[in-house]
Amino acid sequence: MMETETPPLVSIGMAIYNEEQYIREALDSLISQDFEDFELIISDNASLDSTQQICLDYASRDNRIRYYRNDTNIGAIENFNRVFKLSSGKYFMWAGGHDLWSENYISDCLSIMEKNPNVIVAHPKTIWIDENAEELNIKSGFVDTQGGWVISRFIVVVWTTKNAIYGLIRSESLDKTKLARRTAASDELLLAELSLFGDFAHAQKATWYRRINRKTDSKKLYRERCFPTNKKFKSRIPYWGLCYEYTNLIWKGPITLMQKLALTVCIIPSIFIKYKSDLFYDILHIFK
Repeated sequence: MMETETPPLVSIGMAIYNEEQYIREALDSLISQDFEDFELIISDNASLDSTQQICLDYASRDNRIRYYRNDTNIGAIENFNRVFKLSSGKYFMWAGGHDLWSENYISDCLSIMEKNPNVIVAHPKTIWIDENAEELNIKSGFVDTQGGWVISRFIVVVWTTKNAIYGLIRSESLDKTKLARRTAASDELLLAELSLFGDFAHAQKATWYRRINRKTDSKKLYRERCFPTNKKFKSRIPYWGLCYEYTNLIWKGPITLMQKLALTVCIIPSIFIKYKSDLFYDILHIFK
């Protein structure tokens, strides 16, 4: 009788495209974690540089690394989802191909979640770095919703930092979501959906070094990066799609009717306040 291989406790998903400049640093940072029971799943979105060769070299030297390459660029959102679908761990985290992590990143987040079953996302402090890994004077907040009601938890997550998407997440909670949807601010939407299932906790001893590796995308480039081959009407108005998706996830969430009504009343005006310029741009974009 063949023995069944025990899956790792933690899965790391790295969705990448043209990361040759920083991928070695990112991989070195992850394989140097003081917690070792993990798999690192890399999904290369048809990179045009030497990313593939670098990843294959690392995978040949560390059997925790699994490298996949898409035949064509399927878009950032689809590739983001793909790494989770390929994972098998009880816990999951997304990792950028240009970022760095303190050695205790996984272990500190994991310790919090193992002790607190109500916590479904644990994320550390964020330090922004430049191309040379020099720290930048950029303030970044955190989310800790422990002890709050589901309505307050949802609102806090909607209005605060989206950095928690790169924290450690319970896979069973992610399985209950639709993952990143094909709309704008899909990471914020996914965090909001996760908040319906449990608490977010701040792992104060760990650090995520988030690198600014490109200039801020224009609205046009953002659409091309997330929806490179999609000409559908919905992809032309991603922020109006966000309004629909927020309402949809609320009404399909595991909460009471009164909570659904309360959140709907709160979230619709919040979206128009938070994304008013983007919603206006969507309307203009329809006629281009």
